[in-house]
Amino acid sequence: MVTVKLTIDNRELEAPVGATILEAARIAGIKIPTLCASPEIKHTPGACRVCMTEVEGQRSLIAACVFPVFEGMVVHTNTEKVRKARKMVVELLLANHPQECSHCVRNGNCELQKVAEFVGLKEIRFPFTEFPQKENFMKSLCRIPCGLPQG
Repeated sequence: MVTVKLTIDNRELEAPVGATILEAARIAGIKIPTLCASPEIKHTPGACRVCMTEVEGQRSLIAACVFPVFEGMVVHTNTEKVRKARKMVVELLLANHPQECSHCVRNGNCELQKVAEFVGLKEIRFPFTEFPQKENFMKSLCRIPCGLPQG
């Protein structure tokens, strides 16, 4: 297997050529939060933007689930810029999600709740507003529970 050497959060590691930053991080046991990078969810890769990372030499934050690793890459997963971006992304996702967690069958076992906790979200600034929309990864994330009558 051909590999590349890279650094994630000051840890030097090797990952297979063609692997994404997220895959390389998982191999090394480095936690990068994500919602859309789940095998049971049909989605466009990179749709949730929760896995944003900072890659030296890149002008903007990079979605770890779609960006391939390269030789000598240096990735930062926990800078202030990354933390602020992730928190805002989760806040915006929650603004597009019914905030009725206490009545949901997945309460306490919900990926969205886990990610919100991971990014340090304590309160929701943007109220939920329902708009008719096409299929998206959020609907895939909780298709069964959200489709059931709650209460």
